[in-house]
Amino acid sequence: MVKLTNAKIKWIVKHVENRDITTRQAANTYNVSIRRVQQLVKEYRDKGKEKELQNSS
Repeated sequence: MVKLTNAKIKWIVKHVENRDITTRQAANTYNVSIRRVQQLVKEYRDKGKEKELQNSS
């Protein structure tokens, strides 16, 4: 499993939303599934912001 940082999530959502890259290209770039990229973009579209990672203390 690959851990995505907040910066990586923002990059993925920004570029997929702007149609600079496809979901497949974003998934290959960060070695995650296409479905995971789709989930991140859908959450952005539904809520209007990127998913933020929780700090585990």
